[in-house]
Amino acid sequence: MNENFDCFLFIGHNKFSISINQINDFKQIYKKETKIDNSSKLNLNLLNEFLEDNIFKAEKILNNFLNSTHIVLDHPDFFTVKISLKKENYGNLISDETLIYL
Repeated sequence: MNENFDCFLFIGHNKFSISINQINDFKQIYKKETKIDNSSKLNLNLLNEFLEDNIFKAEKILNNFLNSTHIVLDHPDFFTVKISLKKENYGNLISDETLIYL
């Protein structure tokens, strides 16, 4: 499928936001923002609900799957991000090309 849009997911300590824009003219296709209480701890349950609701709606509007998303993290502390891979890497080191492929 030809993707002519970019998806951006903003995860902050006081809001979650998803924005999907056309690549050629930056026209906004879909945008949803949810404000959350001003706690310093990221509420993963709220994030999960936000993603479940909005990813489905966005894919329905696009009539296409969201295969690639740019994630913007805004948090006062540094933290590690854990990812899971569905591709068997056969013990090889993970390279930039491997991550781009996924």
